[in-house]
Amino acid sequence: ERACIGRSFAWQESLLTIALILKHFNLEFVDPSYNLRIKQTLTIKPEGFKIRVRSRQQINIIS
Repeated sequence: ERACIGRSFAWQESLLTIALILKHFNLEFVDPSYNLRIKQTLTIKPEGFKIRVRSRQQINIIS
């Protein structure tokens, strides 16, 4: 089977990016009752899917 030579690197970069986003931001659905609707263009993506992104406030602890 043929595969992209950079596939595993791209996968690791994607996971790292998601982890950093989740570390620094709180994510929540704008509409909690949203039901998945697929929009097909060049890629497949959810139609009308919206999230609210808020920065996590980090507390500096001085000891």
